[in-house]
Amino acid sequence: MNALRANFENILATGFTHYFRKSRVYDKQHSRPGHGTFVRLFFNDADYRTNDAIKSILVKGEYRFDECNHRNTYSKNGCFEQVKKDDALTISIGTPWLICSYLHHIEANHGAPYMPAKEYKGVMHDNGSMSEITQTTQMYDGIWTFNKFKLQRHLRAAGILDEYDLNGLSIYAASIPEIDTFVSGKMKQDPYYLVT
Repeated sequence: MNALRANFENILATGFTHYFRKSRVYDKQHSRPGHGTFVRLFFNDADYRTNDAIKSILVKGEYRFDECNHRNTYSKNGCFEQVKKDDALTISIGTPWLICSYLHHIEANHGAPYMPAKEYKGVMHDNGSMSEITQTTQMYDGIWTFNKFKLQRHLRAAGILDEYDLNGLSIYAASIPEIDTFVSGKMKQDPYYLVT
């Protein structure tokens, strides 16, 4: 974490809690992220977390999403849209390919036919207060999976993906706006471009 903080003013990571769809309880301070070793460790270091009960974003640093719609995950004025507008960089460390949750935002904004919007009612706890919420997000409607290898080849060929090998530790980096432009163009031609 110290190496990341030394090189980046703000660090953002997913704090996804897909289990809210069943539990219907989201606690900003205690609902542990359900995906990935890094985010489970990062959770304890984060200074801030968004109010999205299913697809929250964790932040170390001063970066905030105060003006965003937190109740509709992939809305045009949501947190993922702000990340694009602010020209964020996505980095995957120690993974076999680029992992980029922002891709779901692209799918949602292009009306991917396999990813309908759904509403989930529940409660949110935040520093001792509780409120009833309705969270809207898009979720896959079947057994779809990213075609990671195709996407990686295409991003590499387009000059969007930077790749590094640090003594066996793989690092992938790309600009979110560049990914958005590239993948949006592909999805306009084929709405199933990202999945198999």
